[in-house]
Amino acid sequence: MKHLFMSVMVMLSVHALASDHVIKFVQDLRVGPTSEDPVFDWVGPNVSVTADSEGHIYVTDPKENRIIQLDPIGKFVRQIGGPGQGPGEFQFLVSTHILADGTAMVFENQQATNIFNSFGPGFQYRDKIVRQDLSLMMQNISYAPNGKMLGGAAAALDQSDNSLITKSFVADENFKIIKEWELDKSPAFDPAKISDRAYWVKFLASRFKIFANGKTGYVTFDEENRVYTAMANRYEIQCWNRDMSAFRSFNHKYKPIPRTQQEIDATVAPVHEAIVAALPAQLQSLVNNEVVREAIEMAEFAPVQNPINGLRASNDGKIAVFHELSYAKNLAFIDFFTTQGDYIGSYAHPNVGAANMFLADGYAYMVESNDQDDKEVVRYRIEFTPES
Repeated sequence: MKHLFMSVMVMLSVHALASDHVIKFVQDLRVGPTSEDPVFDWVGPNVSVTADSEGHIYVTDPKENRIIQLDPIGKFVRQIGGPGQGPGEFQFLVSTHILADGTAMVFENQQATNIFNSFGPGFQYRDKIVRQDLSLMMQNISYAPNGKMLGGAAAALDQSDNSLITKSFVADENFKIIKEWELDKSPAFDPAKISDRAYWVKFLASRFKIFANGKTGYVTFDEENRVYTAMANRYEIQCWNRDMSAFRSFNHKYKPIPRTQQEIDATVAPVHEAIVAALPAQLQSLVNNEVVREAIEMAEFAPVQNPINGLRASNDGKIAVFHELSYAKNLAFIDFFTTQGDYIGSYAHPNVGAANMFLADGYAYMVESNDQDDKEVVRYRIEFTPES
């Protein structure tokens, strides 16, 4: 399917130009927990942040099923939502997406159920769409600024052999698939073995192997609503035309990064934290750190790291490619390009929280863990200075 898909489109390959800049992230805001106000306590691995055109900051807090709005200087404005099934309430909160016209989409996900909450300007609740589609169970998504497309990672259940297909996709606003890429096929979870420790090790290993083999796809959208896609196992980014019938690609030379045992060991804790956050309480003690460690060993990670570990577009003509994410070194190494594929330069950020950063108006917003392991929202001004 992949080769057929490639053969029917026009492809223009562009090699990124060598044009190095010195890149600096200059912190201008940091907001963290205080003893006075629990609205600043954000717990768990999936806290994320975004911002609107006026610089208001929105912290998505999945553990509490709420969104915290801060003003541009980090002062609390209000809480949006909270646990529940009513209008504007959340049960399985994942991410918040502010669109170019000031409207917002809030995404929830629980196994085969995807929920899309629509808000008007000022976060006035509109409606909710609940989807249960075994052919497209979305895991994480991003939206085009005009709201006409979305894309990301998903799974599909093949009921003919009870297997789980991992895919990346781009769909229109009505969830009709425009393009999809099947990346892996492995056995689906067997509910009859939910209390079997050995089965959990084997099942998780099959899921980890997808990442270990670089079978992970990334999707992002720039300010012109163009689509950018990439695969983890090769350093190549595709920029698609508006109907996604053709693309041009750009790439960048890199030196392969060894995946040391220290690096593999360092992933156990954050991976376990992410898994536990998605499990019901009765399973959290069963799927412990040691289960995750055994599953990672069984997955047999390659001796080199994936060259791409994420993709982000800004609204000011830049694309960020996450080349290295190191939990052992607490480091995110990021390459920046123009939307035309010209290389700008690279930057090493001393916190893996950068992996989920939001880029807008020359700023990077991210959630970082401090030395006490508390979550803090940080805003950096990004400076690009041409090398002399």
